Amino acid sequence: MIKAPLFRIIAFLLIPISSGYSATAQQADSTEINKLIDKATELLNNNELDNALREITKAEKAAKTIQWKQGLLKIYARKSTIQNVYNRHYEAIATGLKGYELSRELADKYYEVLFNRSLANNYDMLDNYKEAIPYYQKCLAVSVNVPSAAVLRGHCFVEIGDAYRLYLKKPAKARELIQEGINIYREKSPEALGYAYDYLGEALTDLKLYTLANETFLKSRKIYEQNKEFYLIPELLFHHANLFLVQRKYKEAITLAKEGVAYSQKMNTIYGESEAHKVLYLAYKRSGSPAKALEHFEFYTALRDSLTKANVDNRFAQVETEVQLQKQESRIKELQLQQQNNLLKSQKYLLYFLLFTLLLSGLFAYYFIRQSRKLKLKNSKISEALLIGETTERQRIALQVRDSIGSGLSSAIWGIDLLVNDKMTVKEKELIAKLKKELEKTYKSVTLLSQNLRPEELENKGLVPALKALVRKTNLSSGSNFTMSIHKEFLGTEPKIEFEVYYIFLELILLSNKIIPGKEVEFGIERMGKYLKLYYKAEDEGKILLSDDDHLKKVFFRIETLDGKINRLKSENNNTVLIVQIKV
Repeated sequence: MIKAPLFRIIAFLLIPISSGYSATAQQADSTEINKLIDKATELLNNNELDNALREITKAEKAAKTIQWKQGLLKIYARKSTIQNVYNRHYEAIATGLKGYELSRELADKYYEVLFNRSLANNYDMLDNYKEAIPYYQKCLAVSVNVPSAAVLRGHCFVEIGDAYRLYLKKPAKARELIQEGINIYREKSPEALGYAYDYLGEALTDLKLYTLANETFLKSRKIYEQNKEFYLIPELLFHHANLFLVQRKYKEAITLAKEGVAYSQKMNTIYGESEAHKVLYLAYKRSGSPAKALEHFEFYTALRDSLTKANVDNRFAQVETEVQLQKQESRIKELQLQQQNNLLKSQKYLLYFLLFTLLLSGLFAYYFIRQSRKLKLKNSKISEALLIGETTERQRIALQVRDSIGSGLSSAIWGIDLLVNDKMTVKEKELIAKLKKELEKTYKSVTLLSQNLRPEELENKGLVPALKALVRKTNLSSGSNFTMSIHKEFLGTEPKIEFEVYYIFLELILLSNKIIPGKEVEFGIERMGKYLKLYYKAEDEGKILLSDDDHLKKVFFRIETLDGKINRLKSENNNTVLIVQIKV
């Protein structure tokens, strides 16, 4: 994800895992586990994330061995924090869910608040506010009358307020919620007021309360400087500069943005510097200085490209490391099996020598040869399972890369289209066209990287259950009403065809949600001898036929790949009807 909300990462690290809570170990082993937790915390503070994750995983295994549930709560909290900072938010969510269930089992209100906030924060970092907001709300509900969770409650007020501003576009409600958090910080955690005022300043900017927003940003900076939190100032500066940009006070915006560039270079934060150059680009452009605007636009695009590349390189480095670790584990297991085989052979020859009879030696030889074959077969199965596990893990990681990078690239392409206007110079237009071409090329590469992924239902259960699951999930997540009709005699076909048919229907669902959200859509699939008949009917007043959409193009491409035949594609009674015949 290109977006790098530094405040949220810092806020997440402010979670006082042991604040207001002390656990008494039930067994002597808990002392060693606490040492592992402390070591992981120290490594996290030193930004040694790989080592921190390794140490906390050791602590988790040890705590499970002695069934120390109270210790596991502390471990899950620290582990989810490490994964959050590592940008491994899906893994942090999985850890947070474990901690949440355990806190409910042990009726521990403090940790229940903590894990609700943890889950909300990770969904927030993924820009999934639909999932984040309910967890923030649960955090606020559970934290009532829990004094030890007061600071966590303050975090939830501030962050749900920002979610209301960004996602629900309700700056007035955001202001109200953030103010609640500020009231808590004043009493319980004054050092956290700096980033709360920054959030509040953005909400006031959206409310067009410019004077009050300016005063709030200044208070935020004063607190940062008092607490020597200089690493937070670059983001504050471009927020503050954006306030003046909105007011058309371009001189003030330029001054603050230049200061933001200097601060960002000093603190070595690419994100803050790129956003500051963006403000400078917009300020110079709107104030009639196209040459300077172009100069800062080039800086902005270069830094954003660098940030994107850094994120991609970092993720691929993680993938490579994980694959190498899997290979090492596989090699260790192979050596262990080889050692066992050698031991068995030694025992066989020793018994043969001691028994001194041909008959007994033959029997023992037969016995040990048979055992050796079983071990070799077992070894082969283990190696095959390890290979499958490696492949599955690579596919999972490729899917995360596609989701995070693909969405960012799509947004960037869309944003570039908005930049083009008649006032641009030829050089500006050429630069934007070149940038868009590179982004589109990168987007296609990311898409190709994940084309071999298959849904779990399709892999394990076949086409029919996968389609039913697809329709069910789509109906739950959208306002549309999709119905699927599958002929009772349809028994499936070869995996390649099922794969393509599944994605034909998936593209049609995506197309329907995009062009005609909320309308009735019917699907059907039927086996007719050597042919497979696909049926699609949409209540769309002919809109599907008029669209020149990529999803429709992909449908035609997949039909062509299968040597399929389109028997009918036309509008009937304000409905679009598509009937396809595929030879199987």
